[in-house]
Amino acid sequence: NNSKVMQDIFDHYFSKYDPGFMREVSPILSLSTAATISQRFDSPSLMERIQWLETILQIYQSFSPEEIDPDVVQPCATLMELLKERFEHLFMRVSQASAHDPLLKRLHTLVTVTTRIMENMQRNF
Repeated sequence: NNSKVMQDIFDHYFSKYDPGFMREVSPILSLSTAATISQRFDSPSLMERIQWLETILQIYQSFSPEEIDPDVVQPCATLMELLKERFEHLFMRVSQASAHDPLLKRLHTLVTVTTRIMENMQRNF
């Protein structure tokens, strides 16, 4: 399964790197990376996945409307909705297991950021 291979590659290799270099890649590559990373929140590299997703979302949050390629707007909006759903699902799962887990605050922030990015794109395009 190609998806499992991609998840294993992240778990064994990419998770060990600082995601800061994502600021240097194309927006469509960072979107693809976010989609792939967010497919699996039940891996041992959960915290690294969250860190990578936080970094990618910070990149998108920092864009001004004129910096965003119009061809990327729709895929980005679609992915933000998907990420928001995945973060909310993980939030519910974590909160049921441990209501005081510090990860909950980070997940809440990620839901807020994805919503803000979606609203910004809808308002400007």
